Amino acid sequence: MKGTIGFQVKVEKDELYFVDNVLKAYEGLALTTVVGVKGEIGILNLEATEGTKDDVLEILENLQKQVELEIVEGE
Repeated sequence: MKGTIGFQVKVEKDELYFVDNVLKAYEGLALTTVVGVKGEIGILNLEATEGTKDDVLEILENLQKQVELEIVEGE
């Protein structure tokens, strides 16, 4: 999507839907897509705008205090 910043979040598969639902609770902040599970790791794709990028990163960084997750920034 033009004008968006992509992120990928890798999280334990048992926490995947928790993280997805937390992000969806912030309606309009980011588009979330559950990619699936590889082994014990769940993968979630996010698309945010330049205006919401910092908010999304702040939420993800706060979530890292509760669940183990890895944030991979896209282009």
